[in-house]
Order: sequence, then structure tokens, then C-alpha cells
Amino acid sequence: MSKVLINATIYTGKRVIDKGYVRFNQQILDAGEMSDYQQKPDDQVIDASRKLVVPGFIDVHTHGGYGVDAMSTDPAAISQMVDKMTQEGVTSVFLTTMTQRPELISQAMQTILRAASMNPKIVGIHLEGPFISPKYNGAQPENLIQKIDIGKFAEWDRLSGGLVKLLTYAPEMGVDDDVSTYCSEHGIVMSVGHSGAT
Repeated sequence: MSKVLINATIYTGKRVIDKGYVRFNQQILDAGEMSDYQQKPDDQVIDASRKLVVPGFIDVHTHGGYGVDAMSTDPAAISQMVDKMTQEGVTSVFLTTMTQRPELISQAMQTILRAASMNPKIVGIHLEGPFISPKYNGAQPENLIQKIDIGKFAEWDRLSGGLVKLLTYAPEMGVDDDVSTYCSEHGIVMSVGHSGAT
């Protein structure tokens, strides 16, 4: 049986349908204008008049929530936190680390990997720091900031099972071609942040 939201304002990601429908069953099967809607015998129809229907949100920068830190040592707690985020429309999450001692970042990579094995909504890790500018550290501890070390970075990616998908760094702290090449080859987006270059 499929569910169908009717009479909704729908944001498809490409256009807005002012009065439309969405048919779904675990995934979107069909969407369009109400004038094109044809009810099927197994449709469970839900009138969504004056409601907005949007794609699920992807949170690429979350340090935690609901009393749980993304760098927690408890993978079950991280998984439960992510489940609570879905109640707010978040369907996929990149858990975000803080600038911290290298061994704690290593531990976080392993814990997040275990949490991701429990929860498919955890789709990546955003490594924010320690490769940022001490001048623009924000809430990141200045004494733990360091220049990019490709060996350390590659080790964290390995410990995460390849979950690192986004790297925030400050280019003025020095970035060599090895880091750029590694990120390119492993599908990691390099993002300038906590930097005087922004």
C-alpha cells in the first residue's frame, strides 16, 4: 500500500508545485500536479492542504544534540541522538568533530564508525579541526590546533572506515598537494573555515 499526500505545496528540489501530490512507500514513487493525480486502489490518501512537503534535510555539520556529543565514546547514544534528529526532518547526518587531542579524534572516528553500523542515517564525518587557524578558532581550543599532517589525517580516515566526507581547514596553515590529492582520491570535500581566507 502506498501513502499519498494530496493538495500540498511541494518543493521537489527543482521546482515548487503549488497544489500537488506525492505518492510514497519507503521512497518517493511519484509526484506532480493535483490535476495529474489518479488515485490507485491501494492508495492511503492524506489531505495535506496548507502544508509544505520538502525533501529530508541533510545535516553536514552537527556536533551533537539531545545531551549527546558527536565525539561521545558511546556509539549507541550517538545512534539514538541521530534518531531523534529525524523527528525534525533530518534524514542524513555528517557527525562533526572538534579540535581535540589526536588520540581523542582517533577514538571518535572509531566510535562514529560503530554508530554508523547501527544507524544508516549517519552517512559521513565532518572533520572540523584541528587544521584551522588559531586566530579564527571560535569555540575550538587554540592549544590543540595544528598544521595539516597527511599521515594523521589519512589515519583518521582509515579509522573511520572511510566515513570522513568533509574536511574544514585553514589554507593559511599550510596545505600540501598530498592532502588535496588524498581528498580528491577518497571523495572528501575540502572546505575553508575557521580561516582568515573566508
